[in-house]
Amino acid sequence: MEQYLVCLFSYLLIIPVSVLCYLPVQEHLRYSEKKIYAVTAAVFVSTAPVFAYIDSKVRAGYNVIFILYCFMVYLIYRRMLYINTAKSLMVFLSAMVWMSYSANFTVLADRIIQPESPVSDSIISSVIQLGISIAMTAMLSYPLRRYGSRIISELDDKRVWYLGCGISSIFIIINSFISPQKYETLLVNNVFLSFVFVLTMTFALHTLLCFIFYYTTSGIIRSKKTEEEIKLYAMRESCYVKQQRYINENARVRHDFKHTIRTLKELADNGKYYELTSYIDQFFEGLPENETISYCKNYAVNAVLNYYYHFAKQFNIKIKWQIDIPESTPVKDVDLCSIIGNILENAITASRDIPENERLIQLTAVTKHNTHLYIVATNNFNGIVRLKNDRYISTHRDGSGIGLSSIESIAESYGGAADFRHDEKSFYTNVVLTDKNNSVTC
Repeated sequence: MEQYLVCLFSYLLIIPVSVLCYLPVQEHLRYSEKKIYAVTAAVFVSTAPVFAYIDSKVRAGYNVIFILYCFMVYLIYRRMLYINTAKSLMVFLSAMVWMSYSANFTVLADRIIQPESPVSDSIISSVIQLGISIAMTAMLSYPLRRYGSRIISELDDKRVWYLGCGISSIFIIINSFISPQKYETLLVNNVFLSFVFVLTMTFALHTLLCFIFYYTTSGIIRSKKTEEEIKLYAMRESCYVKQQRYINENARVRHDFKHTIRTLKELADNGKYYELTSYIDQFFEGLPENETISYCKNYAVNAVLNYYYHFAKQFNIKIKWQIDIPESTPVKDVDLCSIIGNILENAITASRDIPENERLIQLTAVTKHNTHLYIVATNNFNGIVRLKNDRYISTHRDGSGIGLSSIESIAESYGGAADFRHDEKSFYTNVVLTDKNNSVTC
């Protein structure tokens, strides 16, 4: 019976692990928090006693039963989230690393409290380990909520996340390797002090790598935002150059207009009406054409819309845009332009796969009450979609599939939301952004 209780206490460690796993992904839950907590509790209550009983009877080497249980818990956890496998696995393994420290710290505490009792067979040791795990969870809750959630939302490079998975796996193995096979050996010579030193250095190294990982990923996020800003500036520069060229050509036409009038008068006085008509036609053909269109008062948005207007025209895509965005909005220009740019880029890419006579992109962007910004888009496409965990992913080989994720992430950062739907021939995008300084319900 005591062996069973010891095993059951070890399975209780899944509770703090679950808490650590859900802290940084609060914005990416597939279901409501109440439902997730209810499901998690139901799964634990119904499965932990069974697995603990099997574990107490089988006592397989290397905690095989416990590892299988953790794998089952991860699969359930993965189904509760909208994030990809790389992110969810990294979060889960990171939580397991921190919990693996609790086992080794329990060894130290147990050697001091009850040096004659084997840790693995002691209920007191199991209680100590659970207490250390809870304390560690409380210690990590704030940084995970504040900093962990940021990189989960803004970093989409799977290579970085899988690298983190590898590092976490290494530390789990290290913690298992340094854990003494026979606890009584800790009382021999300087083994106890050596164990303390190795455990402390491992913990310190892992903590340092966590800081490095955060600052490295933050740098990647900043670099990505810088690239978006550079792209926006390039669009604005292109728009400015075209406008300046139009102004200069207009100035030239105005400067030469007196010569034009003189020529027209001479042709009219001489009755050369055919030459007069031909000259007027040539004059109008030579008039400069303004390549930029003023859609709204926001210059940055105008630059993006003009860029994608010319891009769409290259593929004979019909556009219907209604834009009413003021010069200044609570949303940063780079974020607003990123949303509109991603929507139009995806729409143009999708339109290229259908016949020219069916190509159409409709876009409406309006503000309401100076607190809400609504962006609604519809584009025709070939009806083929790829869904993974109820989320759209790219259907093109060279597509990253992160455009919609970026739109959703930016919308959520402004207290808004993004919704994507489709039918047989149309794809619909609905985005609402709110003023962060105003409490609004979307």
